[in-house]
Amino acid sequence: MNAPSDWKNPTPTITEAGVDPAALAALAGNRLLLFSLPPRDIRVMAKGKLRAEPGAVFTGSALVVPVAAEEVRRRLLDFADYASLVPNTSSVEILERSAAHTRVAYVHTFRLSMLTLHTHITLQHTQESDGSLSAWLVEGDADAAVSRWQVIPLGAGRSLIVYLNWADVASRSLVLQMLLKAQPDLATVAPYGAAFVAMDALRTAFMPEMAAPAVEQLPAQPVVPAFPRLSQQPLLGWLAQSGPVVFIDAGQWLYRDGEVQRQRFVAVGGRVESPLPHAFQHSLRFENYPDFFPLARKVSCKARAEGFSVDWQVGVGLGFFSMGVHYRLAYTQPSPWTLSFHREDGDLAHIDGEWCWQPDGENHSLGALTISNHIGAKPSLVLRFARHLPHHDVLAGMYMGLMGMQRMASWLPCQESVLPTEGGAYETRRPQTVNSVTGISPSL
Repeated sequence: MNAPSDWKNPTPTITEAGVDPAALAALAGNRLLLFSLPPRDIRVMAKGKLRAEPGAVFTGSALVVPVAAEEVRRRLLDFADYASLVPNTSSVEILERSAAHTRVAYVHTFRLSMLTLHTHITLQHTQESDGSLSAWLVEGDADAAVSRWQVIPLGAGRSLIVYLNWADVASRSLVLQMLLKAQPDLATVAPYGAAFVAMDALRTAFMPEMAAPAVEQLPAQPVVPAFPRLSQQPLLGWLAQSGPVVFIDAGQWLYRDGEVQRQRFVAVGGRVESPLPHAFQHSLRFENYPDFFPLARKVSCKARAEGFSVDWQVGVGLGFFSMGVHYRLAYTQPSPWTLSFHREDGDLAHIDGEWCWQPDGENHSLGALTISNHIGAKPSLVLRFARHLPHHDVLAGMYMGLMGMQRMASWLPCQESVLPTEGGAYETRRPQTVNSVTGISPSL
């Protein structure tokens, strides 16, 4: 193998990154957790040469599985089985083995309604002395990429799986370069999406989906998972300082529209430099979203006796074509700092979720969008295309949440402050026009 003998994979272990594995396992709970680590300067192999990468941000993922660590490691080391383990892996070829190293060529195939995409990568996997499994990109559709798998025993036959990865997203294939040019935010979303696909494959392998109960035992409406509280999970606040924190549940079985459905929720939390009342008030001014949120093409709000409704026209430009979707959501406020919503009309059959805000110190807040969607049995032409995309339900929610929180973090601090009353409390007043939603007050 032609890797320099003195080169060390720069991907840190989770403890080297400053994260306590026990706290990480507690935060993940029974959901798949995605996050970013603080930037660090690294040196990576790129086209056979060492290259400096200042301020590299590693994307992390964590999952607790009811399987012993030895079994998880054995599965991770079975590279020949990756074709059946990792979705869309169409070819695996072991090129070379040498001591702790194994070089493997992979082909991934994505069959869409109008085209088929293939990606080719060759990785060198290394069994590290600490028991982790690291990898670096030898060649492929990116110039450089590194990663590390860790399997940490939790006792009682349970394990914490941690996956950290970094890739030179800007150097990818011509097709992906075109997509990034059309949607620059994909540079933020792509690492989270890649981490999700890799970890979700292990969740499927070690936590097989349970069969749906009898129809008469299934609810018609889902339960929106609660977003963790900073007061109970201090690690959440630390991770949120480096980037969005994402939770993905295993799914809920429902019976509606005359069929059994499995619905998965994606929760994206982000830290903003705004006090809680200010962040809450302005985050609900949906009519202003087209000013900073590229997905929102047109937004129309209408007040009601209880809550309000919003007609959303959203669109994603993908270079050579654009996808446009319309839906109407009904919003209510079940508790202070929380706004629930569900789909009333539009191209998607179902949308459920909530906005939830909590204080993060005196001058910062943590906002979270939890959302689930279901395209339905008879989608529009645009959504028929989307149904061919792998994990379309999760990736759509992740895409909207990550883009929204990233853009909001820049937009919110620039908005006019909420003024306190004489008693020191913050006040929000009901608007005089129906196209504003600032009438929603945390005192309700």
